[in-house]
Amino acid sequence: MTNVLTPAGTIAIDSFIDNVTVDADDHLWIGAHPRLTDFLRHGTDQAVMAPAQIFRVTPIRNAKSRVEEVYLNAGEQISAASVALKHNRQLMLGPVFDSRLLVCDAP
Repeated sequence: MTNVLTPAGTIAIDSFIDNVTVDADDHLWIGAHPRLTDFLRHGTDQAVMAPAQIFRVTPIRNAKSRVEEVYLNAGEQISAASVALKHNRQLMLGPVFDSRLLVCDAP
């Protein structure tokens, strides 16, 4: 074992990526922060809403992966979502600074 990783490529996401999960169909679900300054302010003042953004990435071998924004909200439903997990027909969003999940129908 060499402990060396060989990059196979990159996937461009137009946001500040936080956490990545993988579903049973090998889609990547990415929690992201589109406005980093709002995210940082929300960390010190929960009254300041931070947008939540979720991407689904479909990896395509030997081609450019398909990136879809599946959720974007200014923070009214959930502020600073950092992770999304797809389970069956539901998508669960978890925030950084809150003690609840937002459960949605999965796209």
